[in-house]
Amino acid sequence: MSTTAKPGSSTEPWLDPDVEAFVRIYDAWKQTSGRLLKRLWREKGLTERRLFILAMVQRGESRPSHLIEALDVLPSTITFETDKLVKAGLITREALPSDRRVVRLLPTAEGVAVYREMVEVLNGYLRPRIAALAPGELAAYLRVGQAVIGWTLPAELNPDESGRFSEASPPRASRAGPKT
Repeated sequence: MSTTAKPGSSTEPWLDPDVEAFVRIYDAWKQTSGRLLKRLWREKGLTERRLFILAMVQRGESRPSHLIEALDVLPSTITFETDKLVKAGLITREALPSDRRVVRLLPTAEGVAVYREMVEVLNGYLRPRIAALAPGELAAYLRVGQAVIGWTLPAELNPDESGRFSEASPPRASRAGPKT
């Protein structure tokens, strides 16, 4: 919080208008995505984090250590969340044949189906809105978000010079993280 005073109050700390606007946009997206995915959460007993973990596993993040790093959480958090996904029948744990101490996570057929449904819901909502943006607006949005939050997207998740992703080669996820 800044020392900016709320109108009508000379002493109460208040968010700067630009900070508040940024936070409200973020909150609006969280509420919208939550509303869109609520049915999946309820039907499968999932949380937003578990859906995100399922998506990461589906895209090839098969090692719990990668999830810990990408989500910046404690190992016990990943163990707890992946236990719930295993119990829901959405992922399995498998020891690597070359090193039985190393566990990898794999999506089940049900997990793949839930992931596909999540992708269809989010793409269906966002694709027309992103398509309606003027050239360069998506790229500007992503640049600003990365600069403000201090997060770096992998190169394949940044749009081309025209501000669009290629339909021929949709972006693939990889671990990204805070700028160091």
